Amino acid sequence: MPRLLKNKTLLKGAIPGCLFMLLSFFSFAQNWAPIGSGLNYAPNGMVSDTLNDLLYIYGNFRYANDIEVNGIAYYDGSQFSTIGTLGVTDTNTTTTQPVGGMLLDGNNLYVAGYFDEVGGVPVSCIAHWNGNQWDDMAGGFSDSLGDKGPMGGLAIYNGDLYASGAFHFAGGVPCTGVARWDGAQWHSTGFPYHFGSGPCLMYQLKIYNGELYVSGNCLDSTQAISQDIFKYDGSQWSVVGSGIAGFGSVDAMEVYQGELYAAGYFPLGPGVPGNCIAKWDGQEWTPVGGGLYNSNVHQLQVIGGKLYAIGAFVNAGGVEAQHIASWDGNEWCGFGSQFDNRITAIGHINDIIYIGGGFRTIDGDSITRMAKWIGGNYVDTCGAFTIGVEEEVLKENPIVIYPNPTTGQFTLQMELTKATALQLVVYNSVGAVVTAETYQPLPGAFKQQLDLSEQASGMYFIRLQTSEQQWNAKVVKQ
Repeated sequence: MPRLLKNKTLLKGAIPGCLFMLLSFFSFAQNWAPIGSGLNYAPNGMVSDTLNDLLYIYGNFRYANDIEVNGIAYYDGSQFSTIGTLGVTDTNTTTTQPVGGMLLDGNNLYVAGYFDEVGGVPVSCIAHWNGNQWDDMAGGFSDSLGDKGPMGGLAIYNGDLYASGAFHFAGGVPCTGVARWDGAQWHSTGFPYHFGSGPCLMYQLKIYNGELYVSGNCLDSTQAISQDIFKYDGSQWSVVGSGIAGFGSVDAMEVYQGELYAAGYFPLGPGVPGNCIAKWDGQEWTPVGGGLYNSNVHQLQVIGGKLYAIGAFVNAGGVEAQHIASWDGNEWCGFGSQFDNRITAIGHINDIIYIGGGFRTIDGDSITRMAKWIGGNYVDTCGAFTIGVEEEVLKENPIVIYPNPTTGQFTLQMELTKATALQLVVYNSVGAVVTAETYQPLPGAFKQQLDLSEQASGMYFIRLQTSEQQWNAKVVKQ
């Protein structure tokens, strides 16, 4: 989508203050439209049916535009409809239970999550809809105590359905992490990884370059290092590169422009290739334009030739992007909208964007948990923070570094106007992370001693970032 200039650049001459404020207000407030009365609870995801121009929505909401749907529904651009009858429930609580994943494969619809009944049919965390009725898929999933085993990821690989989650058994077959369904029974995939004494929490499945990728929160075979993303070639499992380390998780994956993008909550640092998002080209991990800062990424979706990320973040590539941003392969763009809560789902009908989340207002307008983009080609601010070949150092830079050049140890100092979380990352000349730390400084002088004594001589780049602003500097190690 081409970037449009803001109103203030389109108008010539002086603009009266009240008129400018009015124009600015309408440029944002008219970008999103409510979908009736919305949802009574935030959705977990959306699936676009491009053949029938429908949008499927799932989660643990009970009502969609005041229609009782119980966790699963579809929208045709004008009204919601139920899938079968009764929806998804748990007989132990008689309330709607979370649907954490959905897959549309031709006329077959699969739903997964943490529930034991769909449309009145007893199931266990997974069910199949053939267009007329639900079936339980040979008993579904359970944990080590025989209770329900939470489910999430679904994908078709080599003609079979694969499902991921935090379970011990699939259809009574011992199986953890990822299981295979051949249309009649479940099979173990030999997923070898665990999280301590229990199963990994595997949230997403995606096909890339002829292999099956699974992501979530997991440890490697030594049980000492968090890896969080693995791949399967049909017979063997392996870690994707060196994995994505840290104490976060990889919650979303999408293929875009021939590369696999992985996102979630993994702040940039040693063993972490990007800030809450990174891309894999089949050989190595690389960062994505400075990443998404401040909090989780819940979903990635390609719409109209761009990659969209949604979640709880407020900054993308150094520009303001509250809870939603687009990436075109070169830079991030924000939408300029203000939400009172995070976005948890994104989908489309004919490339028209729909979002869902915990929000009840957008730009001050009452819009309850689901909205449609009506802003056309408008974007607010675009940019990307890169490091390596291109240096980025602000002209008005508040960072003071001394001594510079340095033989190893040096001091970094700057003034902060308010208390805020401050992330500091040091890169070498090829963009590799040397050190990464997060601080909680008070207003006033922030001073930190750093040490490059063990590093090679050369140029090093420093990034300091809060939820609202980013600064860059450089230091020379002799």
